[in-house]
Amino acid sequence: MELLDIDRNKCKKDGICATECPMSIIQMDSEEGFPRLMPDTEEVCLRCGHCVAVCPYGALQHASIPMKRCPSIVKDLTINREQAVQFLRSRRSVRIYGDKPVEKEKIQELIEIARYAPTAGNRQMVNWRVITDQDKIHQLAELTVEWMRFILEKGPVAARAPYFPAIVTAWDKGMDKVL
Repeated sequence: MELLDIDRNKCKKDGICATECPMSIIQMDSEEGFPRLMPDTEEVCLRCGHCVAVCPYGALQHASIPMKRCPSIVKDLTINREQAVQFLRSRRSVRIYGDKPVEKEKIQELIEIARYAPTAGNRQMVNWRVITDQDKIHQLAELTVEWMRFILEKGPVAARAPYFPAIVTAWDKGMDKVL
C-alpha cells in the first residue's frame, strides 16, 4: 500500500482532504479530479490523520493510520453544543482524596480512553506511569516541594510561580498541598 490510497468508488472529489492537510501535500489531480499525494512528499507527511478524519465518505486509507483504528462516528453518541460546553468548562479536578485506592481495572480503562486524546501529530506517543504505593507518592510530593524550594531560592525569577511559597510553607507545617 502506498502512503495514501484513495478508493475511487467512494471519493466524491470534493477536495476536503487536500484542503485540510496541514502540510499541503495532497493535491487534486487536474485530469481525473481525485486527490493524490504530491511527488516526493512522503517524508513531509505528519501522519496526523487529518485527511482520513475529514473525509465524510471514508475514501482515504493512510498506511500509518489503519481504518480499523478510526471508528466511525455514531450519530446517537454525538454531543450537542451545551454538552460540549458543560464537559469542557466544568470543574472536574477533585483534590481531596479518600483512603480507598482506585481499582487497577478502572485506571487501565481510563488510560485506554485517554490515549485517544489529541497529541502533536496525533501520534499518541505518550507514556503513563501509575504509582499506587503511598510511600512513593509521598516521596514524589516531597521531591516536588524541594524543587519548588530550590526554584524560590536559586532559580530564575521567571520560573517562580506565585503559588510556590504557599505550597512550600504548607509542606513545612505538615500539610501536603501538592497532592
